[in-house]
Amino acid sequence: MMWIDPWTTKEGLRWHLSKYIERDELDLLVQVYVREILGHRIICRPSRGKYGEQGKDIAACEDEETKSYCAYVVKCGNLRGNLDGKYGLLQQLEDALLIELEGSDFRDKLRSAVVVHNGDEGNRGSLAKYEKCRESLEDVLAAKGKLLRPVARWDLDALTEILFPHGRKFKEMEETVQIMELQHELHNKTMEFLHKTHLYLAEDREDPEKSHVLLKEAHDELMSSLSKYSPSLYRRPEEKHDAK
Repeated sequence: MMWIDPWTTKEGLRWHLSKYIERDELDLLVQVYVREILGHRIICRPSRGKYGEQGKDIAACEDEETKSYCAYVVKCGNLRGNLDGKYGLLQQLEDALLIELEGSDFRDKLRSAVVVHNGDEGNRGSLAKYEKCRESLEDVLAAKGKLLRPVARWDLDALTEILFPHGRKFKEMEETVQIMELQHELHNKTMEFLHKTHLYLAEDREDPEKSHVLLKEAHDELMSSLSKYSPSLYRRPEEKHDAK
């Protein structure tokens, strides 16, 4: 089965990143970037519960002498769908900036944050709400002399631009290789299923059994998703035959 390396083109990487889930994919990718590319020491990782550690999905020490650090708040999807609620982005951003890390080394030290999400802002209202919260938190920290730098936001486009130049490095890292292998395996299984169902449905039974109907429904759902997101990866058996 054909598999396209997501690091070959920016568009390919962008599409690939947009499919990542937050847990063990997007947050893992951010950790690898922070540790291996930026060279910062990870001091806080996501907890296994629904809520991150003290509001921080990830935190990294940027200067071992001053103990300044940056928190990374990672969410899956666009800004609009992640802003509100107990586990929402705004609350976690506030916690990441205002709640002190455990341990005396980082208490009252300079800090900042990066909001990472693999979608867009959703709409202008969502972006305005986020910016208002961000500016307010920055003002609070600045007044206390704790603001390292303004809070950054990496949406899908920014994330693609940031990560793409380091594709070779990412492909050498065990964590990201595992993610790619999983995606590859899922891709192959989907392609195999679609190929088998194409052949099965080509029998064109006049009185299909219930299993045939259910199979066709599953087949159509998969084909719809595949044609929507990656229409060039699979052609029907008859199309392959006609192409010869």
